[in-house]
Amino acid sequence: MTEYKAPPGVCADCRFRAECSPTGKRRGLRRSFDRGLIDDVQRWLDTDEGRQRYRQRQVYIETQFGIAKELHGLRRAKWRGRWKVQIQVWLTAAAMNMKKLVKYGAAGQAGGPPDPESSEGTFASFAAA
Repeated sequence: MTEYKAPPGVCADCRFRAECSPTGKRRGLRRSFDRGLIDDVQRWLDTDEGRQRYRQRQVYIETQFGIAKELHGLRRAKWRGRWKVQIQVWLTAAAMNMKKLVKYGAAGQAGGPPDPESSEGTFASFAAA
């Protein structure tokens, strides 16, 4: 986090002091180190492609999170600690992938499950968590 503050006394002679700092206290600005990346993503989401991809995410990825939460116990962590919770997420993703394998058959068969490395795969959506 970067913090910008005017040096003491600089605001005293400023013609915008009444608008900028009516209380007379020094003003400051904080900016996160990764704020530039956040701004880039927000600009991209304002494009047609960004809006389309966001709608796709709502359909494909958010559905998987909802299923994991409602049917596989990810509403609440069963254990405490980041590492143990990560293990719970991996086991849940593995269980969901096994259910897909049973439903659709082996990946080599026509109509098989989606590629786990693609954006549609369950594990890909949980691996970033």
